[in-house]
Amino acid sequence: DYPLALDELFAIAMEALAIAPEKQPELKCALQDFFGLRIRNLLAENGTRHDLLEAVLASPATLIADMLKRAAALNAFSDLPEWPVIVQTFTRVANLVKDSAAAPVRTALFAHPSEAALYEAVQQQREKAAALLADCDYQGLLVLTEALANPVNALFDNVMVMAPEADIKANRLALLAAVRDF
Repeated sequence: DYPLALDELFAIAMEALAIAPEKQPELKCALQDFFGLRIRNLLAENGTRHDLLEAVLASPATLIADMLKRAAALNAFSDLPEWPVIVQTFTRVANLVKDSAAAPVRTALFAHPSEAALYEAVQQQREKAAALLADCDYQGLLVLTEALANPVNALFDNVMVMAPEADIKANRLALLAAVRDF
């Protein structure tokens, strides 16, 4: 593993080659496209499914070794029988909060126990996730994500996220944004 991000590599190369500052943004875009295609091919050659490959490339990761670890974790996890339900659950969350910024969750506005249960699950998983992310343990992160699927689905089964009361609706969206951002 070489812990050098592509952006850092590009900056070092442009400095070493004395590329004029006004030409650097265009060159950086061209390099990102070039390396993006190479990484896409590398992941495909390693057997990464197209949908998982797109997920890895959409991540903020810029270390090639990190991208390979993410792809390996997704490949392994996607073989689980629970995978389609997990994907459906978190796709629903992402769609509901795609235009929502993170906001504080107000526990006093919880109207159903499923809201409190999801909130507690997110808080517990968030603490564990930071350590796993620091260790690049993407398989472990996916296990944490899987553990949130049941509380998220319980929320969907028991409450209407888009409640008519503006404050309840905003709070439920904030709760789902916390799930998205955990």
